[in-house]
Amino acid sequence: MAVLSVVGITLVGYRGLHLNQTTMALAFLLGVLGISASWGLREAVFMSVIATLAFNYYFLPPIGTFTIADPQNWIALFAFLVTAVTASQLSARARRGARAAIERGRNWSASTLSASCCFQATTPPSC
Repeated sequence: MAVLSVVGITLVGYRGLHLNQTTMALAFLLGVLGISASWGLREAVFMSVIATLAFNYYFLPPIGTFTIADPQNWIALFAFLVTAVTASQLSARARRGARAAIERGRNWSASTLSASCCFQATTPPSC
């Protein structure tokens, strides 16, 4: 999925719309964010690396090489990696919280049902 995302973003930006470096960096960043929220840390880190390679090869001078002429462009790799790790950790935390809430709801329902059965068993019959 990560590879398809990078290929799609690259094709749209490089072949289709001829987008500038800033727009492409943000598009890759959104892709990394989406993959990290949906798939997890391993896939997000993988996507951040291949997004960096695609960004470097197709959009950063000298275009068509894997050489980074401007050391400031290393910020793109760092941003992709930080986004991947942060978003996947937040997503995992949200999933854990949702599972815990569901479990608490099940426990509450079971205890309420259990208490209701006990209350009905001890209630004296009405006249």
